[in-house]
Amino acid sequence: GISDREMKNIFECLAGILHCGNLEFQDESKNINDDMIGIPKLETIVHAKTSCELWEVEYENLIKAISTRTIIAPNDIFTVHLSSDKCRNSRDALCKVIYSRIFECLVEKINETIGKQRKNDKMLENEDWDGDKKSFIGISEANTFIGLLDIFGFESFD
Repeated sequence: GISDREMKNIFECLAGILHCGNLEFQDESKNINDDMIGIPKLETIVHAKTSCELWEVEYENLIKAISTRTIIAPNDIFTVHLSSDKCRNSRDALCKVIYSRIFECLVEKINETIGKQRKNDKMLENEDWDGDKKSFIGISEANTFIGLLDIFGFESFD
């Protein structure tokens, strides 16, 4: 299945999601005529920095990705600063995408493992170590069932 290094990477990504989810924003205005822009609350910046360490990204890049939107027009590029509510939505969307990718990788890894197991079972059912055709009792596809529960529901892979 999953190597120790892969497991460590999965746990680091999940821990980064949890820390990023603790990042809060507040609205601030540069002057009276400006729209409100979302900036990280000082007491939650440590969570963003921890996520950055775990994900191996620069803090400034993470904050920029969460708190701004870039609009590419035919002749110009605009950067729009988001309000604190939109920053929270952006943060949540980022975390959901990362979680979804982790889940997809786990499903792929499980399917690879099940596929290998089924291939090995069929080889054992068809011939013994001497090459004689035999069927081994007790080997079935029942041992290739894995149940996986995530926030969207129960998935069955077999």
